[in-house]
Amino acid sequence: SGLSKVATTGSYSDLTNLPVIDNSVSSLTDVTLTNISTNDVLVYNGTTWYNRKSSTRSVTVITDDTTITNVSDTVIVRKSTGSATTITLPAGSSFEEGQVVQFKDGKGDATTNNITIKANGSDVIDGASSVILSEGYAAVSILWDGSNWNIV
Repeated sequence: SGLSKVATTGSYSDLTNLPVIDNSVSSLTDVTLTNISTNDVLVYNGTTWYNRKSSTRSVTVITDDTTITNVSDTVIVRKSTGSATTITLPAGSSFEEGQVVQFKDGKGDATTNNITIKANGSDVIDGASSVILSEGYAAVSILWDGSNWNIV
């Protein structure tokens, strides 16, 4: 029969009436995906599958003023020359509620060359339009709560 031939030959070409399996997540009725990004995993809450960040952290290293276009977990500022740097965030709505982004002075010169993390549009970081790193090797983590950025 066809199955015994597959077992001995490893070839599926002789099977007929194969089921068609749609392997795309979008075809599943109990999956809700929001703000999909690299390294997401599917988590089941008892009724629905949804995407969440995995324990793998994504890192972006920047060397100059930047408007972030991809959503990373960690942004390291490592400039080759000493100068102040401004990082502008994308709209908060492009982040998942509860997502944390870390910023780090990777060169260690924020004391003389401040790093400004600027919220997008009407978004705010702890009620302000920006937060400034002003100590060498300083770092700050901000969390998107669905409406605002919060320093954590």
